[in-house]
Amino acid sequence: DAVAKIRGEAGTSVKLNILHKGDRNPVDITITRSEITVPSMTLDFIGDKKDIAHLKVSRFTEATLLNWQNKWHNSVLEINARNIDKVIIDLRSNPGGFFDAAVFAADDILDEGYIISKQQDAKGNVVEFKSKKGGELLGKKIVVLIDNGSASASEILSGALQQTDNIKIIGSKTFGKGTAQK
Repeated sequence: DAVAKIRGEAGTSVKLNILHKGDRNPVDITITRSEITVPSMTLDFIGDKKDIAHLKVSRFTEATLLNWQNKWHNSVLEINARNIDKVIIDLRSNPGGFFDAAVFAADDILDEGYIISKQQDAKGNVVEFKSKKGGELLGKKIVVLIDNGSASASEILSGALQQTDNIKIIGSKTFGKGTAQK
């Protein structure tokens, strides 16, 4: 209901009555509506020497799965072109998206033969999704950041990556969906 009241034509204003944490009295804040576009992923290089790749994956969706895979692939190419061996994969507040995108990313990180996901249908048939090729990010020092906003495909990716000894998962308990649907 609140979102429906806030949404409107770009360029128009809406007044919000906000109670900030720790305050006793709400304040009125007027904002101008506009389109908000959050990229599916961004790549930055951080640290004193800019020798750590920070790959923020905001969602596992794009216009198409192929578009998402191309963005991921181009980010990985740039990480490798700079000879970066430390990577932070930031999945905080990532609500998920394409299941196949999570499998694609995991396959780019894991060596051959890891189980990325198992799916069972109502009849008990199980399909395993295993890493195949040995990934382009294989051998990198990887830290994955998660939080309670990490759900669905981000849980599938982080769950698959925690099988290895050299990838660290840091953060708080995830949302708890950990499934994919069609």
